Amino acid sequence: MSPKTLIAYDFDWSLIDQDSDHFLVSKLNTLLTKKMNELELNMQWTDMMNQLLGELHELGVTETQMSTVWAQIPFSENMIKALHIAKEANADIMIISDANSVAISKVLNHYQVDHLFNKIITNAAQWTEDGKLVINRLVPKETPHGCSTKAEGFGHTCSVNMCKGQEITRVMLEGGYDRVIYVGDGANDFCPITKLGVNDIALVRSGRILSKIVEAPSSRAQIKANVILWSEAADILAMYRNLFRLSPQSLEPITNIITPKETVRLASN
Repeated sequence: MSPKTLIAYDFDWSLIDQDSDHFLVSKLNTLLTKKMNELELNMQWTDMMNQLLGELHELGVTETQMSTVWAQIPFSENMIKALHIAKEANADIMIISDANSVAISKVLNHYQVDHLFNKIITNAAQWTEDGKLVINRLVPKETPHGCSTKAEGFGHTCSVNMCKGQEITRVMLEGGYDRVIYVGDGANDFCPITKLGVNDIALVRSGRILSKIVEAPSSRAQIKANVILWSEAADILAMYRNLFRLSPQSLEPITNIITPKETVRLASN
């Protein structure tokens, strides 16, 4: 019997090849892009996006215009193929993202992959009657998540509105999975990979913040899972072909040579 598998994706720069918030603002208003670059230095991300979305609404930007931009976000064909391979192997696939539910839904629907995902955990968003997009923090200010996970040189890695480690722990306990694969790139993806076990896999995108975090010995000491660096979606596709199209017996040598304290780099041919 194949192991019961959960694949959890971060959204920006992990599932897709862009930051969905930056992409949206940059395509709709150049001046607001400059303002965004300034605000993000000192302002909580979800609150900042709410402010910018309000300003876009005041400028007359419509849902249709925003949907057109979301449809332009790069989503690799190889990643889509990888998703189909995993789903055909009966893996559960989910997203844990600090983006928002509307943006994620628009992108998934455009690329016709929404049906492949069992669960999406993100900041809830909704349209007001007059057409403004409003985002609510997943974890409200009044009830902080209290996570204390730190990474050397980066301090606390979780966003104040979301602890991905707590979220994936909850899903893992509810699902009773034999194997968990986490795909991420950002600082807030460090906490969830520290919650994985020795049979699990952390797919860390090279050249991004998370890859720098896991290089530090004190950070690596917090990780039990096998860490694999990847660069392009073709790397993910190649790995899923190995994991899901071989028999469980032939999978053993692959998982055994990737040790928890050793980073393995995948390279596209």
